[in-house]
Amino acid sequence: MASHLDQKNPSGSPLPNGYTLLSYSPDDVILGRRRREPCTPKRFFKALLMAGGAFFVLSTLAHGTFFCAKRWSVHSVIPNHWDENPIPDDVALSHCASSDDWEVEDRVTDFDWKLRFPYQSTTHFDIPLAPDTLWFVTKGISSVGSLNIVTSPDQPKDKITYYVTAHYYKEEVRDLADVCIITKKDNENQEGVGIFTSRHGEPRRRRENRLSFETTIVFPESDDGSALLIKDFVADTFITRIQTSSLAEKIIFKNISLQGYLAPIKFSLRAVEGTISTSNAPIEGYFNTTGNLELITRNANIKVDIVATSVKNGSEPKVILETVNAPIEGSFHLVSAEGANGTFHVTAKTRNSPLKVKFEDAPADAILVFNAETANSPAEVALHPTFEGSFLAETSTFFQAKVLYDQDEEDPIGKERQRQVLFEGKNNGQTKQGYVFWGDQEKEKLKGRVTVKTSLSPVELQL
Repeated sequence: MASHLDQKNPSGSPLPNGYTLLSYSPDDVILGRRRREPCTPKRFFKALLMAGGAFFVLSTLAHGTFFCAKRWSVHSVIPNHWDENPIPDDVALSHCASSDDWEVEDRVTDFDWKLRFPYQSTTHFDIPLAPDTLWFVTKGISSVGSLNIVTSPDQPKDKITYYVTAHYYKEEVRDLADVCIITKKDNENQEGVGIFTSRHGEPRRRRENRLSFETTIVFPESDDGSALLIKDFVADTFITRIQTSSLAEKIIFKNISLQGYLAPIKFSLRAVEGTISTSNAPIEGYFNTTGNLELITRNANIKVDIVATSVKNGSEPKVILETVNAPIEGSFHLVSAEGANGTFHVTAKTRNSPLKVKFEDAPADAILVFNAETANSPAEVALHPTFEGSFLAETSTFFQAKVLYDQDEEDPIGKERQRQVLFEGKNNGQTKQGYVFWGDQEKEKLKGRVTVKTSLSPVELQL
């Protein structure tokens, strides 16, 4: 039999080394046989099966690694018992609730597993209104719950009462929490109630070792219907939903601070100064202020109705609304105690979510300095017709900036002045800027200023 060196190609020359003639005949008859390839559906399902198997193996390994890491970090590093209660260093405890101080209520017969707790009991503390600062603090992994602030005509005029209801599975677990009257170590004139529970350990791992606290703070009401004046109120809470009744008509706080974490805050308040902050939870409500107000959260919306009043002594209310990855919706009523004039500073900032602000009321001849910013989402602002000053609406390339106005708008003070809207400086599809004022004025002397900015989305400013 001839070797491959003796084989020739159709031209008559020897085949190269390593090649063998499989098929050739003058009639093009195939002598070698080609291996049959599997059909397309079979190849597809085979590849899908292999990909699914690989994903299962990788996900199993990843889950096992995460589980082991979590188990090591929580169950090996953290002791398998109650840790020391997280009482701040500047807090002094006085009277703490003992087993005898809790009024045990009947077992919850129609127990809803969504509520988690079949037992509850209540205790209370009376705090005189005399302290400069009234205080409420919750700290610790099991101090979660709610805080409700209300008024009552039946409440004694010289004190407020804290009602604390504990929800639990075991009384011995309830009694491990410190529910106490507290004072500041460096300021005994700051008094209130604190709830302190363990940071880690068993309560985090076993349902029967968990707790929840529902707190109601009751303020008195005045006999003549006037608002009660409270110097300072501070709530510093951990995963505690905060809610107030219509306190704006019953109490004026010189200063109020509501600080939460991972829980919403809803309010109706009146104060000279106010700070309301939380994270990953919304802030909603009504606030009446004559000073500085800050409403700050993260990854959750802000929806508020704000009354800012400039009083006779020349105060300039400053309001800040700030979040990220969530929308802001604000309605503003600017008021001057003198009926006109006044200076107001307002800031609203978010990112990756829409921003919508409307000024419902504003005094004539007032000065408004307003800055609104978002990104990757629309911004929409509507000013009151009394606004006078410079304006800027700006967005990024490929999106449009709009400034809307009614040239026939009636004079808000009834003097039949003509409204002037002048576009100056850089003006194109992405930027609109200029001045608006009533009558004949020197625009350079106007102190009002409004800026509305976004990116990758439209912006609209209504004068």
